[in-house]
Amino acid sequence: ASLRSLRRASTTTASRPPWRLPSGPATGFTVYNSLARATVPLHVRDPGAVSWYQCGPTVYAPAHLGHACTYLRLDILRRILEHHGGLRVVQTVNITDIDDKIIARAAALGVKPLDLARQHEAEFYRDMRALGIRPPTRITRVSEFMPDIVAFIERLLGTGQAYQSANGVYFDTASWPCYGALHTSSSDEHDAEPGQGKKSRRDFALWKLTPTAPDGAAWDSPWGRGRPGWHIECSSMAGAIHGNHLDIHTGGIDLMFPHHENEIAQSEAYHQCEQWADYFWHTGHVIIDGAKMSKSLGNGVSIASVLERHSADDLRMLCLLHHYRQSIPYTAATLQQAAATSARFRDVLQTAAAGAAAITAPRRWTAADSDLASAVAAAQARVAQAVRADFDTPAVIRVLLDLVSQWRAAPSPANPEVATEGTHTHTHT
Repeated sequence: ASLRSLRRASTTTASRPPWRLPSGPATGFTVYNSLARATVPLHVRDPGAVSWYQCGPTVYAPAHLGHACTYLRLDILRRILEHHGGLRVVQTVNITDIDDKIIARAAALGVKPLDLARQHEAEFYRDMRALGIRPPTRITRVSEFMPDIVAFIERLLGTGQAYQSANGVYFDTASWPCYGALHTSSSDEHDAEPGQGKKSRRDFALWKLTPTAPDGAAWDSPWGRGRPGWHIECSSMAGAIHGNHLDIHTGGIDLMFPHHENEIAQSEAYHQCEQWADYFWHTGHVIIDGAKMSKSLGNGVSIASVLERHSADDLRMLCLLHHYRQSIPYTAATLQQAAATSARFRDVLQTAAAGAAAITAPRRWTAADSDLASAVAAAQARVAQAVRADFDTPAVIRVLLDLVSQWRAAPSPANPEVATEGTHTHTHT
C-alpha cells in the first residue's frame, strides 16, 4: 500500500494520529497490523533486539486447545522472523496469577489463590514443552510486579488520566482523546466494565478495593487494600521490561478490545507518547460446534487429551494449514488433514535420509536431477516470498506439497522408489 492509502486506512474514529511507519531498517516482511488496520511494511528499531510482548495465560484452570493454537501460531511467527528475517527477538510472556477467576476458583476449592495459580502455571509450562514451543526470553508474574503497578497508577493519577472512586481507581477514557484505536462495531458488547462511581461506561479499573480479600488476593496501596485491574498488569510489566516502546504486541483476537485498547490508552498516557507499540498481531479463534473454544464457555478440550490422540507435529501442522489470523475449525476432518499432511512430510524426509549417501556420492547428474534441483530452488524462492507476505503459512505448505509430488515422480538415487537403472550408471570413473 502507498503511504497515502496507508494513512487513510489507519485513521480511526478516535482523535488519534494516523499510524506511523517506525524508524529503523526494513525487515523485508509485510504484516497485517491491527493498529493500522492495514497490511504494512515491518520496520523495527533494532534488528538485534526486537521487543515483543505477548499476553500469556490467566492460570485458574488447565490450558485448552484454543490456547495451544494461539501459542503455536505465535511460536511459528517468531521462528519465521528469526530464521527467515535474521532478527533477534526479545520476547516477554506474562503469567496472570492475580485475577477474579483465580480467586473465585481457589475459594471454591479451599486453597490459596497463589497456590492454585502456581499449579496451573506449572501445567502450562509442561504443555508448552510438549507442543515444542520455544520458551520466551522472559516470563513475568503479575504478583511480582506490585510496586511497578502502584507506581504506574500513581503517575496516571498525577497527570489527570485516572481518578479515585468509592471502590477503587479508574482510568478516565475521556481524558485521553486517542481512545478507540482498536475499537470496531463488533466491540460494542465489550464496551463497558462494571463498577460504581465511574464517570463513563468505558472507564476501566486500575485498582480494585477489596479490604476483606484473603492473603494472596489483596495488597496494600495508597488507596487502600486491594488488587490491580486486569489491563494495568500488562502495561506495567511491559513498561518495566521494555521501557516506553514495543516493536510487537500479540495475543488472541478476543484480546484486541478492550484489553489491548486499554493497554494502549494507559501506556501512552503513562509514557506520554503517541505510538507505544508499533505492531499488534492477533490470532484467530479455535471454533468448536460453531462457538469459540473458551474456558468461560466450558467447551475447552485439554491439550493433554488432544496429545493422547495426535502428535505435537500434527497440531503444529493444523496451525500451519490455517493463516494465523483465521479461525481454525476443530473437527475430525481438519485434524485428519493435519495428521495426513504431517505423515506425508515425515515419509519424504525418512526416504530422503535413507538415500542421503546416494545424493552425496560422485556421479553425473541426469536431466531429472537438474529438473528437481531447479524445482527446489523455485520452491525456496516461493517459500521466502510467502512467509514475508504476512506469514502466509498455508501458501508455504502448498508449495512444499507440490515439491514433494515432483520429488516423488522424479527418478533419483535419493528416491529409490522411482530410481531407474540408468540413474545409477551415470557415475564418474
